[in-house]
Amino acid sequence: MIFCFLIFFILGIGIVSFLPIPFFVYLIFLFFLIIFCLVASRELIKKFLPLMIVCFVGFSLGTIRLNLSYPPIDGNRLSFYNEKKIVWQGKVRGEPEEKLNKIDLEVEAMKIIAPIEKEIKGKALVSVPFYSDYQYGDILTIEGKLQAPAKLESFDYQSYLAAKDIYSLSYYPKIEIFKRSEGNLFLDKILKLKDKIKNLIEKNFTEPQGSLISAIFLGEKGLIPAEVKEFFSLTGIAHLLAVSGLHIVTLMSIFSFILIEVFLVSRRKTFYFLLPLVSLYIIFVGSPASALRAGIMGLVLVFSETIGKKRDQLNLLVFTAFILLLFNPKLLCFDIGFQLSFLAVLGIYFLNQDFERLFSRIPNLKYWPLRSYFSVTLSAQIFIFPLILYYFGNLSLGTPLVNILVLPFLPLLMSFIFVFALGALILPFLAKILLWPAWIIITYIFVVARFFARLRYFSFSFGNLLMNWRIYLVIFLYFLIVLLVFKLKKSPLVSGTTKLENRK
Repeated sequence: MIFCFLIFFILGIGIVSFLPIPFFVYLIFLFFLIIFCLVASRELIKKFLPLMIVCFVGFSLGTIRLNLSYPPIDGNRLSFYNEKKIVWQGKVRGEPEEKLNKIDLEVEAMKIIAPIEKEIKGKALVSVPFYSDYQYGDILTIEGKLQAPAKLESFDYQSYLAAKDIYSLSYYPKIEIFKRSEGNLFLDKILKLKDKIKNLIEKNFTEPQGSLISAIFLGEKGLIPAEVKEFFSLTGIAHLLAVSGLHIVTLMSIFSFILIEVFLVSRRKTFYFLLPLVSLYIIFVGSPASALRAGIMGLVLVFSETIGKKRDQLNLLVFTAFILLLFNPKLLCFDIGFQLSFLAVLGIYFLNQDFERLFSRIPNLKYWPLRSYFSVTLSAQIFIFPLILYYFGNLSLGTPLVNILVLPFLPLLMSFIFVFALGALILPFLAKILLWPAWIIITYIFVVARFFARLRYFSFSFGNLLMNWRIYLVIFLYFLIVLLVFKLKKSPLVSGTTKLENRK
C-alpha cells in the first residue's frame, strides 16, 4: 500500500507537469469508483477498493504538491516586476557560481526600494563581472532591469531555473553592498573552507587538470574550457564532472575503509560516523539533487545493515524520490541530472545482476573489480542513453569502454585529492609534493577522453537533425529496453548460470 501511494504520488507530479489534468477528470474517476462499488462483489471491493483509494489519494496529493510549488505572480513577488527597471534589495544565497567570463549570484529578494518601497519574495539570478567580490550572505542593493528567463535553442533554460524557484534574471546591474556576511554562520564557514581548497587547487595544478579536479571534488564545473567539456561529453563520461551518486558512493566507500581498517570501527557502527561526514560533503558541494539522492540512499542502506533489516534498492529509490519531490516537485521534470541519476540506478537495479552473470568470464579482482565496473556501467548507460540522445543529441559508441578505462581510478583520485587538500591546508609547503598522484590520474583521464573523442566515427552529434522525432525515438528505445529486461530475465544463459551458481 505504501509503495503504491509513493509511486502514484510521483506519477501525479510527472503526468501533471507535462499534461495538466482538468478537475472533471477527477469527477469521472469518482463516478467510476461509485459504479465499481455498486456493481462489484463484496470480495472484489474488499480486495481492490482500498488500493484504488490509496492510489487516487497519492496521485491527487502529487498534483496538489506540484501546483503549490508555483508561486503566485502578484505585486508581492519579484517576478511580477520582470521587464521593468527597479531598485531592490536581496541576500546572496549559496556560493557565487564562477563561469569563464562572469559570476552568477542567486539572490533572494527582501524588499523593493523604488519605484515603491515594500517587502517582496522571490529569487533572481544576477550576473556580475568575473572579478567581483560578492560573497554568500551579503545583502545587496541592486538597480537594473529584470528579465524573464527564456528558452534557448538547445537548452530549456527557463525550466532549469524554475527547478531552483528562479523566475527573474538581471544582467550586470548597478550593485552596492548594504551589509556583509549576514548568512548562516555554519554554512559560511563551510563555503570559506571550500574557497580555500579551490584556491589551493587553482594555485598548484596546471590546466585543464585544475578545473577538472575542482569539478570532480568540489562540484565547480563552471571554469572547465568548452573543448574539454566536449571531450567528456562525446565519450560518455561527462557524469564525472558533476558531483553525483557515483562520487557520493565512492566517498562513502573511502570513509568506510578508513573507519574499518584504520580506526577499527565496527561495520555496524560506521553509519553514525558516515552520517555527519556525508552530510557535510553534500552541503560542501552545493547539495545537487543527484548527490542528495545518493546520500539518502547510501545512508539508508548503511543504516539498514546497522539494524539488521533486509534492504531493497527499488523501495529505497522510490522513497528517496518521494522525499526529494516532496520538498521540490519541479525536480522531476525540470532537473535533467535528477532524471539521469534515477534512471541510472533503475538500470543498475534491473540489469546489473544479469550482466554480472553474462560476463562471468571477465575477472573480478579484489582491488580492481573489472566485471563489476563493466556491468554497472553498461546497466546505467542503457537506461540513460535514450534520455541523453533526447536532451543532447549525442551518441557515443564506446562509452562502456571509456568508463571501464576511467572509473576504476576514481576512488584513487578522490583519495589523493582529499590527502592533498587536507595536507595543503595544514602544511601549505607540502602542496607541491602531495599534488602529483592526483595530477597523474586526472591527466590520464583527460588524455583518454581526448583520445577517444577525436577518433572518427566513435561518437556522433545529431544536433537538431532529429529534434522533431526525438520524443518518438525515446519512447521506442525505452520500449526496446523493457523488452531487453524481460528477455534477460528469461534468458537460458542467465538461468543456466544461476542454476550453476546455486549448485556451487
